[in-house]
Amino acid sequence: MSSNPKLRLTQNEKTKLRKAKVKISEVHTLSTEQLAQMLNIPDERARTVKGLAEFQTVPSIGYKNDPNSSKQWFDFTNERKKYREKVGYPEGRPKTAWYE
Repeated sequence: MSSNPKLRLTQNEKTKLRKAKVKISEVHTLSTEQLAQMLNIPDERARTVKGLAEFQTVPSIGYKNDPNSSKQWFDFTNERKKYREKVGYPEGRPKTAWYE
């Protein structure tokens, strides 16, 4: 991951992360139990923080922000397939498409 995720953490939560010597860019590697205990937050808050951190580790397609790029979304299909082969899909991913 090239930059830190943007997480809405309270100042107290940031302080506790620093004391535990955990970087914001490492939050996605922790379990929700570890986050809840480390930050002294409810499980639901820990799941939210972890989910946001994980989501922000997924590579985005930056062509949209480049006005000189002629690439379309389908130009990245092979790259996305390689990423999913390596990382896999989330456990909660639906097994059937929304239109079926």
